[in-house]
Amino acid sequence: MRRVITIGAAALALALPAPALAATQLRHFEGDLSPVGVPSQPQPGGVMALDVVFNDKQGPGKFTPRRVVGVRVSKMPLTCLNQPGQYATQEMLSFSMPVEGRFHATRRSPNQGKPKPNRYSYSVGWGFVIPSAPFAGSMGARLYKPQGRGPIRGLGYIYVEHYDFPAPGPTNCTTNGLRGWSGLQCRLASEHNPQPLCRLD
Repeated sequence: MRRVITIGAAALALALPAPALAATQLRHFEGDLSPVGVPSQPQPGGVMALDVVFNDKQGPGKFTPRRVVGVRVSKMPLTCLNQPGQYATQEMLSFSMPVEGRFHATRRSPNQGKPKPNRYSYSVGWGFVIPSAPFAGSMGARLYKPQGRGPIRGLGYIYVEHYDFPAPGPTNCTTNGLRGWSGLQCRLASEHNPQPLCRLD
């Protein structure tokens, strides 16, 4: 069963201050979540998409990710333990919600050498708690260019620690750990650029 929720829906255009529109872009990244189930019979893990504000602060055309402002997830399997005495069930969760997380240059491990001048890697992570759902967990992402060149790639994770579907639906639901994803930039149907169409629009 597919469950769809919208939490604190807001127009993403409001996230872009009017005076900064000329040096600001809203870009979208989308990828498949890691499969679930046993390796011999994997089940699709769903799709995750991010809406990211890019700013041009280093010179004409040199846009870098600054903030993630929206998340969309479709058909992500959850394990629901339900109330004591009830059987555990598997449910599909779809949702969209505005978020606020700031990107920073990805930290390098101590054993890595000096970064290359053209290095392009930015990371963000944030937690969320929505008592009214109730809904709690964490997410993270990294946007990067391999060898500092080419199209921007994305990877990251989502972890649902706890979610209760609206009554009388399942309760005590979780992803049972992190669910990873990886993908590329895409465009909405209302946008005109060479990127492929997003599946989640």
